Amino acid sequence: MVILGTYKRREMREVCEEVISEITDMSWLSKGDSVFVKVACNSPRPHPAVTDPEAVEAVVGFLRDHGARIVIVGDQGGVEHVRLRSDGRRRSSTQVLMRSNGLLGAVVRSGAALQCFDDRGWDDGYFKPELDFINNWHGRMWLPKILRKVDHIIYLPRLGAHVISGYTCGIKNAVGFLRDDSRLYLHQRGATFHEKVTEINHVREIREKLRFCLTMGRSAMTNYGPDYGERYDFDGFMALCSDSLVDHDSVASALLPWLDDQRKSIHDIYNPNQQADLWNKIVVYLNWGKGAMADYEPISLYNPCTSYLAQLQEYQPEQIEVYRRGDAFFNGWSWENLYVRLLGVDMKRLEKLGRIRLRELLAKCTDGQVKMFNKLYTSIDVIPLDKMECALDQVERTIVKNNEKRLKLEEMEKSRVEKAAYFPPEEGPPRRCMR
Repeated sequence: MVILGTYKRREMREVCEEVISEITDMSWLSKGDSVFVKVACNSPRPHPAVTDPEAVEAVVGFLRDHGARIVIVGDQGGVEHVRLRSDGRRRSSTQVLMRSNGLLGAVVRSGAALQCFDDRGWDDGYFKPELDFINNWHGRMWLPKILRKVDHIIYLPRLGAHVISGYTCGIKNAVGFLRDDSRLYLHQRGATFHEKVTEINHVREIREKLRFCLTMGRSAMTNYGPDYGERYDFDGFMALCSDSLVDHDSVASALLPWLDDQRKSIHDIYNPNQQADLWNKIVVYLNWGKGAMADYEPISLYNPCTSYLAQLQEYQPEQIEVYRRGDAFFNGWSWENLYVRLLGVDMKRLEKLGRIRLRELLAKCTDGQVKMFNKLYTSIDVIPLDKMECALDQVERTIVKNNEKRLKLEEMEKSRVEKAAYFPPEEGPPRRCMR
């Protein structure tokens, strides 16, 4: 279920009461509970490059009025602006970004506590979660300890395009939780970039505490992004809310290209499917250096975040219920057309993307594994759509096992080399045996 609408002459605090209360009865919130509000503070640039500061004040006020003892707002800026290294060295800080983009002032005015993860320290501020599902992280995910301390989590992202991931909203909002070394692994091993982003949201400390995702703002960034791009200003502000991250981002990712079609700009020449890997390489090289490029893997052209999260959650709705609220929807454009756009599926395009994804995955498999795939499914070109999901799942699991085996062999080789260094062979001629 998703609530979606625009509001011309309403206050955000008032709309929070209306929209959030329709999504949840708030029975999960007891007096004295703590709530962490995860905002998007990627850069020093103002909204829509970051969460709308006015929305922060509205949501904090709503939570406090409903009994929250303490509300904490936080994030960590993008690596191009903020770095916390293992040796304690830093580049700028998230608080500096928030001071520039207006989020710091909003947090202060709201009376919430502020937690910027880069202020907490490399060892003291993070923990290594135990992932209870098959994943692509291989033990390299580190998250802020605040996630274990709070009772509830709220996502308050912004709606915008992204040069690497295509779009950024609820699911992508979780990248801000990652420590610097985890962010390196995310970007460096680009072949599973989208899957790793999705898996952050399925960590037990997040999935069991995430109550809803609310995107509320006066603007959206319709292309390029995340820091620069074409700006779409709503007539008032937009609210998009759901207690399901899958539902929320399914609607958000469908809404964004429609908004982009309404405005023409120089940024329209950018095609993320053609240049995403280039930008990802730039991120790795400029922030972690030439040495980090040795283990680089090209990023996938297909973004499966919503479908993959649905798979992890074992959630497969036949349709998503989208309820219109507020004033005239996007300058009078008919709700019926948007409804069809949101829920309609281009089966031929979906089938084509599935085959592209299968080819990318099979390229990482051994010759023997590819032969076994062809024995089961004949070939990629003839596999029917109803078997595509099963085939993708099997190949992805195979790659995970391959990676685990490879890492184990690398660790064994590393151990052998270290052992040889500690116990070098004796020099001089071989000793003769005495009889």
